[in-house]
Amino acid sequence: MKVALIGASGMAGSCILNELVARGHQVTAIARYPEKIAQHEQVEARQADINNTAQLDRKSTRLNSSHGY
Repeated sequence: MKVALIGASGMAGSCILNELVARGHQVTAIARYPEKIAQHEQVEARQADINNTAQLDRKSTRLNSSHGY
């Protein structure tokens, strides 16, 4: 499954990310500071600020088109 995870570098987000990876999912991990996202083969780190709704709208539109939604 392809999953987009917002907040992937935070306490809860990093735990969720590890669980998704352990279950074999492809993850687009989104965080304000993508360099803090744990590196995994099936993880693509992207930068976005949840407080910037226009930026999130653009990112989600790109994700939907690239994931075939």
